[in-house]
Amino acid sequence: MKTAAIQGVYVDVPMADWSLFKELIRKFGWQTRTKEDVLNQFVNSRPEQPALSEEDIMNEVKAVRYPKRKCCLNGIGTLSANKYHSPC
Repeated sequence: MKTAAIQGVYVDVPMADWSLFKELIRKFGWQTRTKEDVLNQFVNSRPEQPALSEEDIMNEVKAVRYPKRKCCLNGIGTLSANKYHSPC
């Protein structure tokens, strides 16, 4: 038995054409889901207890947002000692 592949699409339909479009959907036997339906299905499929704590997540966000960089002075001096040095 062959099973047909399903292609998910988003279609913006003018409200004036919505009843005609719903009729076509019914006649072809297609399924419809709103964006909210898809989001709810995703949220409901997630585990109750996530593998990461909120602290772990924030540490990762901070690591990406504020990466630790080595100074271009490479140990020659400190930023405060060199008045001509621009921040790295």
